[in-house]
Amino acid sequence: MTVRSVVAALPVILWCGIALASEGGHETGFSLKEHGFYIFNFLVFVGLLVYFGRKPVAALLASRAVAFKSRLDAAREHGEKAERELAEVREKARNAATEKAALARRLEDEGRVLKESILSRAREEQVRIKAVAATTLESEKARLERGMQTELALAALDLAEKRLGQQWRTLPHGQYVREFVAAVNRPEGERQ
Repeated sequence: MTVRSVVAALPVILWCGIALASEGGHETGFSLKEHGFYIFNFLVFVGLLVYFGRKPVAALLASRAVAFKSRLDAAREHGEKAERELAEVREKARNAATEKAALARRLEDEGRVLKESILSRAREEQVRIKAVAATTLESEKARLERGMQTELALAALDLAEKRLGQQWRTLPHGQYVREFVAAVNRPEGERQ
């Protein structure tokens, strides 16, 4: 281990010591016999991480450096290609008077095609959004109806419980209420 790794591990070791010292379960405090094994195990763990992890981490960093270098080379090539294309464009700009009409026609044709494409996608999206909205609306409506039915049933249960409590104190009305709630909560197909 190098001095840097020891210095880096020192705050973690001290933090573990603070955690052990702040523990209120033992009145004896820190005991090397009791807590020394924890510290030793931690140091062995950190040592194993450094020993076995150094080469894979170095290999990972080296592979990333190679990847960044290849990306940089690719970007340089793209930049050179862009410079060449810029030179070609400047040459064409000198002949712009003759190419202006052809370019205008080509752009108008591409614009019409693009406009039709955009309109077609917009129509398709409109149909899709309407379908999703209708489905969402129906499901939300059904959910709200179920919620309202549940609230009405609970309000009816509360009212029925009050009235039963006032009229028949000796009857097992709790059992009646549970049976009614179970019947209300059953799915539509299982209700009798």
